[in-house]
Amino acid sequence: MQIHTVLRNNKTYKTLFIFAALLPFALLLDDLDLKKEIINSLVSLGPISYLIAYKIFDKRILAKYNRHLYFYTKYSSEKESIESTWQEFLYQMFLFFIPFLLIGIGELIFILIE
Repeated sequence: MQIHTVLRNNKTYKTLFIFAALLPFALLLDDLDLKKEIINSLVSLGPISYLIAYKIFDKRILAKYNRHLYFYTKYSSEKESIESTWQEFLYQMFLFFIPFLLIGIGELIFILIE
C-alpha cells in the first residue's frame, strides 16, 4: 500500500493534518536556544506543506480525470501506476521537492535576516 492511497481516507488525512499543524508548536516547547527553535519550526513545516500540496494536486486530478491522483512507480504492474499521466508524474515530483524547497527558502531567509 502506497502513502497516497492512505491519504485518500478523509479521516486519516485530517488526523495527519492536525498533527502536522501542531508539530511546529510542539517543537517550540523544547528548551533550545531561539535559533534552533526557529530552524526546528521551519523544518517541521515540511509535512504540512506536503499534505496541502497533495490535497491541491489530488483535487485537480479529480476534477480533470474524475479519479484520484495516481503515482507512477517504475517497474510496477499496478493499475494505478500504469494509468498515471505525465501531469501526475510532475505532481509527484513537486510533492517530493516542495517541502524541501520551502524549508530551504525559510532557512535562507532566516540566515539573511540574522
